[in-house]
Amino acid sequence: MTDFSQSTIVSQLSVAFLQGGHKVTAKHGKTFYFASLFMGKRHAERSYCLYQFCRYLDDLADNQGNSSSKLNQFRQRLIENKTERDTVFLTESFELPINPILDLIDGFLFDQNEPAIDSKRELLTYCYRVAGTVGIMMCHALEVDDRAAFKYAIDLGIAMQLTNIARDVFEDAQLGRRYVPSTWLHGMAPLEIEQASSHHCDIFHARKKLLSLAEQYYSSGMSGLSYLPKQSRLSIYIAAKCYQAIGSQIEREPNFTVRATVSMAKKCSLTAKCMLHFILSNGTRRWHRPHDKGLHTNIVNVLGL
Repeated sequence: MTDFSQSTIVSQLSVAFLQGGHKVTAKHGKTFYFASLFMGKRHAERSYCLYQFCRYLDDLADNQGNSSSKLNQFRQRLIENKTERDTVFLTESFELPINPILDLIDGFLFDQNEPAIDSKRELLTYCYRVAGTVGIMMCHALEVDDRAAFKYAIDLGIAMQLTNIARDVFEDAQLGRRYVPSTWLHGMAPLEIEQASSHHCDIFHARKKLLSLAEQYYSSGMSGLSYLPKQSRLSIYIAAKCYQAIGSQIEREPNFTVRATVSMAKKCSLTAKCMLHFILSNGTRRWHRPHDKGLHTNIVNVLGL
């Protein structure tokens, strides 16, 4: 592997590593990869690079052994290699603000100790750290300069993460993790969730609450699409609608042990509808509305937004 130059993010990583983002995204981020096919080449490549970087951190967190130590070491290297503008480089022409990266790592560190979230505030803080931060970084990948866009990008990331949590309640419980607030489950521990009836009433209603909350953030996130470059708006809209469709699948399948998915046929159908809506809405400009500050009331450390 070829070491980065001094101007890049961490000398131990390589140019070859970052250039593999296309294959990594296609393999692990199927929904986003599908949507990226409608994006301009430059922004697609920058998005793949970002996806692989986030995937690398995720893999560090998931590795057996001293994951926390490795994450903390990487975190320290980031701080040591930041520029005077508090940014770090993924490639020589692609830099990111360091704060959302550090918040993302903090989210992965939180995952290391069999997390059991207790409140809506903790839930949204976690969703910001592991997904809202990626929304901010996507703005940089798409070369969005207006910081007002970050609030909407955070919301779209949170919405997708809430969908993930609703989908993966059973799988997370098997790993000793519970991201659904205990107050929504009458204090059920992960083991109790794992052993519960597949149609458990409390789990059913908790998932409904997650999806209802996600809808608020989807609505906000998509109302900010007009901040994106024209060639990228449709792609992000398709990605959001395909992810939102996972929630619809969850609502149709009350058995929480069944993992909801969206078929390729459904994705193609959604894409056709997105393209029509996109044309009728004049590229999403008609959807824009002022950001609802209440959506960030419960989020700790959202970069002062």
